Amino acid sequence: MEDKLKTLTDKIFKDGVEKAEAEKAAILEEAQKKAESIVEAAENASKTKIAEAEKECTARKEKAESEIRLMTSNAIDALKKNIRELLLLQTVVQPVNHALDQKETQVDLLMEIVRHLAMNDKGKGLTIRLPKDAETAMRTELQSRIREVLSKEPELMADGTIPKGFAIKREGDQFYISFTNEDFIRLLERYLNEEWSKMLSYED
Repeated sequence: MEDKLKTLTDKIFKDGVEKAEAEKAAILEEAQKKAESIVEAAENASKTKIAEAEKECTARKEKAESEIRLMTSNAIDALKKNIRELLLLQTVVQPVNHALDQKETQVDLLMEIVRHLAMNDKGKGLTIRLPKDAETAMRTELQSRIREVLSKEPELMADGTIPKGFAIKREGDQFYISFTNEDFIRLLERYLNEEWSKMLSYED
């Protein structure tokens, strides 16, 4: 009787231990799976955040580079403009103004045009407009020299709208020539623009 009871007790104990071990193993396995799942989720979240951070960093870098390129381009354009204006001042504006400040230069240039008009029988009915502050000084010399070229003297007028140089108009038609300092500057600027553009060009 005692042997049977012991055998039964041992069997119950053994079954209980085996069941507990099985449950323990199942719990450990489930815990392991959950731990692995948590680690995987954390790694995925970390990868996602890293990818987002890299994407944002790349976007900011590209934006900064774009802004730098734009600022550099604007700075270069402004520098070119300043250089062009300085070149215009030193190579055109100042020399033209200086030349047209000389009475002899204005008279010589004006006489060349008058001779050309006379040779082409277009020297009649001319009105010559002169700078108001230079008209008196130029009139005497012009009158004596024009008589050598034209049979009829042109009308000489002071014009307050002409700072330097002169303008010629012929009566009865649309003929009008303006040779003011501003006209010379525009003419020379157009001529020099292409050369200046080549000089100021650069390779990106």
